[in-house]
Amino acid sequence: MGQKELSIHFQEMGELTDELQEIAEEIKNLIQGKGEEILTCLQSSWRGEGGEKYRRKEGELLDDTQQIAIVFGKISQELKEMTEKVYEAEKSNVLLGKLREYW
Repeated sequence: MGQKELSIHFQEMGELTDELQEIAEEIKNLIQGKGEEILTCLQSSWRGEGGEKYRRKEGELLDDTQQIAIVFGKISQELKEMTEKVYEAEKSNVLLGKLREYW
């Protein structure tokens, strides 16, 4: 793989990891906004033991989903860092290959 192809692949991976991070942020923001809105609506309209159990379970699900979004964001960040390391290693391999051609 040449330097140009390597740069193109690195750029594509960078764009992909950026998209993954954006998705994770959108999920977190959606949960914070709509999730709290849903819980507030449930609290005002559904009274009693059943409503309380449902709100508690809904809150747990929202928390779990938020944690998944956080982990998703961390994974995409780690992927980005690994991509940068692989890119640097491949650049070194390309340069080393060119040096070997001259020997």
